[in-house]
Amino acid sequence: MMTWMAFLIIQPLMIRSGKTPIHRIIGKLSYVIAPLLMLSIFLVSRMVFLRQDDPPVPHEEKIANIALSIPDMLAFGFMYSLAIFNRRITYNHLRYMIGTSLLMIPPGLGRALIIFYGQTLDQAVDITRYIAIGIAAVLMINDIIRKKSFTPFAVVLTVIVVMQIIWESRLTPVWQSIGEAFSKLYT
Repeated sequence: MMTWMAFLIIQPLMIRSGKTPIHRIIGKLSYVIAPLLMLSIFLVSRMVFLRQDDPPVPHEEKIANIALSIPDMLAFGFMYSLAIFNRRITYNHLRYMIGTSLLMIPPGLGRALIIFYGQTLDQAVDITRYIAIGIAAVLMINDIIRKKSFTPFAVVLTVIVVMQIIWESRLTPVWQSIGEAFSKLYT
């Protein structure tokens, strides 16, 4: 994730300073880094799911916790794919890449809220996702006010809202069956 964040910082600086060839090289490196990032999310999720806790975590809760990682992994892949698909339409490409950065807010900030402020996992996820939703909404509104296409940020906002809905539904029979299917990939 740190490599991805570095890419997100370096890439616009390369464009701004007229170093487009370097931007393109880093962009091509993202074809390796993005799948590795998705794989790392999957492997961490697998490790947490398979971990033997003491006292044991109920299976239903383990399935519920998959609602945190798998949607993140899929959302990242979706937004990255949209960014690459739109690589020649700079306006859209930039906004979908910003979307991938908004997905990075909850994991880091959420851990900080838990460690330094004593928030529960549920509280940390809710707070950080609502922050990401708020940022996406403000960016979309800004594009609307500027009379620019708001579609990319509307997509980003929708994806993050759907992720939050999945999180809120993690104990429902619907998610439990979906999560159970994903858990089979862990064995």
